[in-house]
Amino acid sequence: MQVHSSTSSSNWIRSTLWWFAGLVVTLTAFEITVNTLFSIPEGAQQPSGSLEKYFNYGLSTESKLDRTVGESGSESAAIIRAGWIPTELYGPDENWQDAPHRVIFYGMSFTNRAADHLAKLMPTASICTRAGPGAPFNHSYAMFQSDPYRDQADTVVIGILSSSLPYMQTISGISYSFESPSPFAFPKYESHDGKTIDVTNPIIQSRDEFIEAYREQTTEWDVFKDQLRIEDAFWDGFVFNESITDRSALFRLARRAWASKQADDVRSNIYTSSGYDLSQPSLSAVPLLISDIQDKCLQNNQRLIILLLHARGEPGHLDAWLTQHLKTEGTQVISTHEIFDSTDAMNFLGDGHYIPQRDAEIAEKIQDLIQTQ
Repeated sequence: MQVHSSTSSSNWIRSTLWWFAGLVVTLTAFEITVNTLFSIPEGAQQPSGSLEKYFNYGLSTESKLDRTVGESGSESAAIIRAGWIPTELYGPDENWQDAPHRVIFYGMSFTNRAADHLAKLMPTASICTRAGPGAPFNHSYAMFQSDPYRDQADTVVIGILSSSLPYMQTISGISYSFESPSPFAFPKYESHDGKTIDVTNPIIQSRDEFIEAYREQTTEWDVFKDQLRIEDAFWDGFVFNESITDRSALFRLARRAWASKQADDVRSNIYTSSGYDLSQPSLSAVPLLISDIQDKCLQNNQRLIILLLHARGEPGHLDAWLTQHLKTEGTQVISTHEIFDSTDAMNFLGDGHYIPQRDAEIAEKIQDLIQTQ
């Protein structure tokens, strides 16, 4: 029996070792194949092709920034330049002063698309857009506060996107846009008592500051990273920091999965299938910020329109939270919940935007309010 037992044990050990060796060979072959066939070419700012994108989505944020920011003397990728408050506040069209209607939009791509349709409906109007990639309402508020042309508009349109409200816990798009980091920075606003607002301003506030700090890896970059770690709810060191794991296809896949889970966990702190947690300090600040915008618009005899934009699958929690409150405060509101069903995928494009017909319907609602005396 002892000989038989010893033989069985040896066979088990041998089988385990062969299995382990086979696993190592398979994983090594996978690493070599992926890194050979689907690595991003030297000098390219972004991956091209679906498989190249897939196997490199899991690169750390800093590894992605290495490419998109570029070396000194080179031009940074467009995503690095987008959304920064000083540089987005460009002058309006030449017909601004003479136009019968002057409209400024603040928001993100959803508001830009509505603005494009409004321009078709009102060709004599002068329309100006201020936006950031996936920008949350705190970015829009900061844009509104800083805009030197704001007081010249007769209509101010501000979009609040339901899916971007969790990002009010951030000070930069660099943390919540993992797959394509957008480093534009903006203040974070919080209210802990429902009456007053606490403001956290980012250390880096302009595109040029960011590019120089990152390229030169200055102390300012280290301080900004520390601020993100402390103040930004979406910060995660494994996701953000460049390391040797960026060279491994397996670790990149693992990082992408971890980044998705981590972001979902943070979002769930502020929004679940039951709705928004209105005790969250960033959300508590929203009505106060809107009230301040309304006061400034009233002082300048401007019309304020708040767009409540429901993302795909959002059943109307944003509308339930804000529409009645804003109407009671005398604010004009357009809620997509009253226009179409955001739980119906047919109302959305593959990238998550509304289909053009829905954008046009939003623009028609804006036009109706503008032309109502």
